[in-house]
Amino acid sequence: MYALHRQVDLLPYVNQGESAFHEVKNLMDNGVWDLGREEDGIIIKSLYSRKYNNYIFLTETVVNASAEDLIEEYWWHFERIPTWNTAASSMEVIKVDLLPYVNQGESAFHEVKDLMDNGVWDLEREEDGIIIKSLYSRKYNNYIFLTETVVNASAEDLIEEYWWHFERIPTWNTAASSMEVIKRISKTKMIARVIGAHLGSQYISRRDFVAVYSRHGVLDTQRMVEDFYMCFISTEFPGAPPEGEYVRATYHPSGFRFSPNGDGSATFQYLLNVDVKINALMKALSRVAMIPTMAEYATQLRNYASTLKKA
Repeated sequence: MYALHRQVDLLPYVNQGESAFHEVKNLMDNGVWDLGREEDGIIIKSLYSRKYNNYIFLTETVVNASAEDLIEEYWWHFERIPTWNTAASSMEVIKVDLLPYVNQGESAFHEVKDLMDNGVWDLEREEDGIIIKSLYSRKYNNYIFLTETVVNASAEDLIEEYWWHFERIPTWNTAASSMEVIKRISKTKMIARVIGAHLGSQYISRRDFVAVYSRHGVLDTQRMVEDFYMCFISTEFPGAPPEGEYVRATYHPSGFRFSPNGDGSATFQYLLNVDVKINALMKALSRVAMIPTMAEYATQLRNYASTLKKA
């Protein structure tokens, strides 16, 4: 379980801000800039940074407003910048006490993406257009599974369905009996609870999960398309304490990737790293059972996605 303290230590964020300010001011004042363009009263310069292995750009122009008005507009009306800046679709100020959840979501995304791209996977099954792979993680002392299939819906429709209609996933996914959003932190972060389906025995308690979910769009520079991610990791949240009838299980960094194909379909990948809190003997059986479970999930999504495309 990834526990959070209710009181957030703000000093690291303050220090980050101060550090960024000093580096930016030094670059503006002392950087050795190359002129890229000067046109219509706008000057654009660049320099190559070995530190970041990246080009840094500096734009300068004269604006018909006072410096005081501009800084006040940027600072106190941060959220309305996208109304005039087409490069941003959303800009939000996150409440301080929710920042640790934001950081958890970002951390889970980076770990999931790295595993999807660079993990050394063993093929478990390939059948009916569904590929299931696994790898053993020493870090988590657990097997991680990766399922892949092609879904007859666009990547955009799928990420929108998962993100904005999270609660209706159990209508087509029989592995969950209930999924609810507890708190939407922003347009790309939320905290949610999942209650697993009945396991068919009165002697086996149902599992539930409370997790931070995060949404991301990443440009695939080789294919020049945007892939969408929805990642999740277990957390503790005051609004969702453990309940006696359920065993609180743990999601280690897990997530979905929706990648556009040229024909309007999407390649769906589901990475699951879960600890359902069972003993060592049952863990071995659980690994075997996970393969058909992942295949069933992919099949159910494909069936549901075909109706989504018609909607």
